[in-house]
Amino acid sequence: MAQTPNAVTLYRLLGSGLTLVAVVFLVGRMIWPALITDGDDAVPLAVSGIGLLILCVAQLFVRPRVPARRPGQTVEAYWATSAITAQILRVWFMTEGAGLMAGAGYWATGHIAPAAVMIIAVCAYWVSGPDKFGR
Repeated sequence: MAQTPNAVTLYRLLGSGLTLVAVVFLVGRMIWPALITDGDDAVPLAVSGIGLLILCVAQLFVRPRVPARRPGQTVEAYWATSAITAQILRVWFMTEGAGLMAGAGYWATGHIAPAAVMIIAVCAYWVSGPDKFGR
């Protein structure tokens, strides 16, 4: 794993923050009641749908468009290409955003759907790390 130290550090910081927020939301919801408890599923399902849409766009459309490392290109040269790094960062930011949006929806409503999307987003984030790009 010879990526730029900045990209790896950013990846770890974003992932740590996302994971910490997810744990706080999950544990905190067990202690404090939900803010929105009107019994209507429209809000949590809408937030879950938006979070899932962002996650799917990031993982199914943006991630596959990250160029592969060319034959003979070093890993350092691959990560030094700003267009490639920008694409990878876009995947990470969108995946983290989807998790945070779903987490906020879970915190506000206590509904299981945003919690599920949040957990999926956290897992997807950690699966799409720096070692998955530039092989």
